[in-house]
Amino acid sequence: MPFKGCTPIGEGTIGFDQRILHGPSPPFKETAEDFRKQSFETTTTSIKAGQVDATIEPGNRITVQTQNVRRFSLWLRPGHIDPEQPVTITINGHQSTHQLQPSLIESLRSYQRQTDWTRIYPSRIELPGDESPMNGIHSVHRMPQPR
Repeated sequence: MPFKGCTPIGEGTIGFDQRILHGPSPPFKETAEDFRKQSFETTTTSIKAGQVDATIEPGNRITVQTQNVRRFSLWLRPGHIDPEQPVTITINGHQSTHQLQPSLIESLRSYQRQTDWTRIYPSRIELPGDESPMNGIHSVHRMPQPR
């Protein structure tokens, strides 16, 4: 089943490493001679894609680095953070604070995305990526920010 609810990506590209096989494809029972006929080349290529790298840290803190991402969601559950306390999220160096409001509807949405009852996430925060200003947060569970 394909992943549902993909993150919108920007217009740019990101680079990734790839290996290119030269020579015959390896047979099921490859011999040493077959192996010697092969060579690999490592190269970097650019594709239209986005990347989100998030780290959950002690003290209800989450640090996120994005590349070529318009917006994304963090799906959280009590094993990740303390839902009773505010969550501080830093995205590409910009910080915001959120109060989670776990709900049945978010739990059901998380099941709909992954169809796995062992991976239920009752809290979701929608966030801007690197192509959006931080004041454009359209979070489902946002705590008012001081002005």
